[in-house]
Amino acid sequence: MGVSGQRTFAVAVTTCRRPEGVSYLGQALRSIRDAGFEVWTVVVDGPELVPRPAPNDLAAAVEPCDFQMGPKLCFKRALSSLLEEAVQWLIVFQDDVQVARGLRGWLEGPDNLPDDGVCSLYCSETLGANDAGYDAWWRLNLTPTDERPQPWYGSLGACALMLRPAVAEMFLEEDPQMGRTDRIGAALGEFCYKQGIPFWVHSPSLVEHVGEVSVNGKMPMTPERTAGRFCSDVSQL
Repeated sequence: MGVSGQRTFAVAVTTCRRPEGVSYLGQALRSIRDAGFEVWTVVVDGPELVPRPAPNDLAAAVEPCDFQMGPKLCFKRALSSLLEEAVQWLIVFQDDVQVARGLRGWLEGPDNLPDDGVCSLYCSETLGANDAGYDAWWRLNLTPTDERPQPWYGSLGACALMLRPAVAEMFLEEDPQMGRTDRIGAALGEFCYKQGIPFWVHSPSLVEHVGEVSVNGKMPMTPERTAGRFCSDVSQL
């Protein structure tokens, strides 16, 4: 770690239609802006953005799709859109998050980001139970074992992922036979393991998952779907 100075971030939010008209997008966009980020584009997994947030909340380009792509392809489309700009980091948030206030300024501080790889701003309670309570970035061990033949499954999450543009380009060009799961965190974790790319997670979590209603309906907030420790304001770090 140790790349200091001003960093530039390109930010996208992915969203999809949820049952019964439930939407967290407006509050997520407000939270992302309160964290100091400008949202460049909202990528919709489907042909229309329904329900549509208030104009003051949206204030970003909207990219619909003629069909429902699924989470992984929607994530890849967001990365592709962000790669059109010359920046140092790409960030893709999902539409049901709360972000630590002031996060952008903190990330731009000296020694507050790993030099390279993939950074998850979200740390599930499942992962956080293994970090001994440290306030730091830590590199996940994604090496398969007999007990954990696919350690990238189950707990990585995809609420808020940061990638260097070069890593994003590699992920977009991956072999279609690799990472065939539609679970973004698992696919990206497997990719990082096979390419030797570090996958970093910060604890406490810098993002909280707030969406009880998924595309499949209401789901329990299991340890994989919630942060064990969430830093709501970077002044707490």
